[in-house]
Amino acid sequence: MDRVELPLKQVIRRHVPQQEVHGVLSESLVKIWQALPGYQEKGQFLAFCKKIALRTCYDFWRVHYRRIEIQETDLQEAARTFENWLESRDKESWLEGQRLADLRGILDMALSDMCPEDRMVIQMVYLEERPAAEAAEVMGISWANVKVRLFRARKRLRKRLIEMGVGSL
Repeated sequence: MDRVELPLKQVIRRHVPQQEVHGVLSESLVKIWQALPGYQEKGQFLAFCKKIALRTCYDFWRVHYRRIEIQETDLQEAARTFENWLESRDKESWLEGQRLADLRGILDMALSDMCPEDRMVIQMVYLEERPAAEAAEVMGISWANVKVRLFRARKRLRKRLIEMGVGSL
């Protein structure tokens, strides 16, 4: 399992918050163990495991959105970060690395409002630069459905970013 655990951890780390990686990894390993009798050796075993891990990440977000609670302090901190970004976006002294980190935080806030399916498809195709066909296979939907989801998710994301005041980026 050691040859499988590290690649799975890398995949999971890109899809869930850092503090949740260990739990999602453990859940993925249990699901892989349970799915072993159905494995037919058609493809690579690691790809089989990654597919299960990605679906576990998807399940994590689905459960997460059902019981989401935004603490006021987290919201205030996000608003301060956003205000700092707005105030400093015209200053030449702004460090590019900090700006990108702030933008990533804003993007994460906008993505957190999306349904798990849309968030997953946006992350896989645009943030991880995976082909739409691979996203379709992992999510268990058709290639055409991925394209439709991407189109609708981009519209929702654009609308949300405009609402947040950063639509002109």
